[in-house]
Amino acid sequence: MELKHDKGIFYFGDSIETYVVKMETTLTEPVLTITHTEVSENHKGQGWGRKLLDALETFAAENGWNITATCTYAKGQLEKEKLAAIK
Repeated sequence: MELKHDKGIFYFGDSIETYVVKMETTLTEPVLTITHTEVSENHKGQGWGRKLLDALETFAAENGWNITATCTYAKGQLEKEKLAAIK
């Protein structure tokens, strides 16, 4: 699925109104902060949050940005990645 974005919201879906999953962000270059993650009811438990985070990490790297998070989901996923990289 194609990564789309509009006014700081990154998402998968036909439009921001009919998203599968979305992440709200703020950008203070070079840091992109994920502030909220939301998965539509019909798509919960199917790994969409992780898929969007992966796509957003690639997008950020292509733009020379670092990612951080205040959102508990994204923050937890990013911390798991750091721990895995250390091992």
